[in-house]
Amino acid sequence: MRIETPRLLLRPFEMSDLRDVHEYCRQPGIGEMAGWKHHPTLNYTRGILLLWIIEGCRFAVVYKPENRVIGHVTVNYDNDGDKTVRDLGFVLNRDYHHQGIMSEIAGPVIEELKKEGIRRLTASCYQDNENSRRLLERIGFHLSGEGKFYSYGTGLVEDTYLFRMDLVAREK
Repeated sequence: MRIETPRLLLRPFEMSDLRDVHEYCRQPGIGEMAGWKHHPTLNYTRGILLLWIIEGCRFAVVYKPENRVIGHVTVNYDNDGDKTVRDLGFVLNRDYHHQGIMSEIAGPVIEELKKEGIRRLTASCYQDNENSRRLLERIGFHLSGEGKFYSYGTGLVEDTYLFRMDLVAREK
């Protein structure tokens, strides 16, 4: 997936993104809000970045004015196995919060997935992650329930909000 907006470029990750990725993944609280511990070392980030490149479901958010990676968007298959459903996730460098960056890139991502035949999107966030909840609501997701999430990365069980967005009208 490759998408461009006035300020942003969404593209597959490259190993040359290592230092930028480490910059935001090492920030305490960023990963923990997504279910993983912040990255302790550059070498740790190197291993994670290599996995992301191989998996191909995470995309770098490049802030064009600075030509640097400031976050990522994850597009995963949903757990129910339906190939027309994807689960979205968003991670952003704390220095770029509250600038409309994820709202700017989310719309084009959703449109691209719709063109690819995706019928439904899901997303979730921890109940104490107010920023993510507001983002999901702002870009058109609807609360569909609540749940619990066990994070292998942090070893914690967190209360979550579950969201969904139907991209095509339901057939009657």
